[in-house]
Amino acid sequence: MNKSEIETLVSTAIKKDRALERLKDDLKTIKETLVAEATHHEEEFTKTEGGGNSWVAKGRGEEIARVTFPAKSLKKSFDPAVKTFDKIKTAAGKAFAKLFKSKTVYVPVEDFRENAKTELNGGASRLIKLCESDSNPSVSFEVVEKAS
Repeated sequence: MNKSEIETLVSTAIKKDRALERLKDDLKTIKETLVAEATHHEEEFTKTEGGGNSWVAKGRGEEIARVTFPAKSLKKSFDPAVKTFDKIKTAAGKAFAKLFKSKTVYVPVEDFRENAKTELNGGASRLIKLCESDSNPSVSFEVVEKAS
């Protein structure tokens, strides 16, 4: 691409990005309004397979909006250091060991890469590579204000 084509591409991308953001904001507001409206129609709720409820609103044509209120989900894990854990353990009683399993999890320390280099005296690259995952590239757009 030449310079002019890149400039046109960037300008077009920024215009579309701004328009998309406005549309996302509008759609978010519409969804929030439909959720609020659904709460006034509990008598029209139908049960979902997962134990929640849903409400259907019809559009002018064949389109519908389905507002789903999912059932509560289970928490993924419980920290034994948090005081509610004791309440959970008490409520489970003798069945605790049958209802929960212990799982050790390790997380990298803050400034992991720098600390690994210090601790492993130059042999950190293998460890760092094992602890990394690929990241997707991102593109952001800005409008540079011209000085007046």
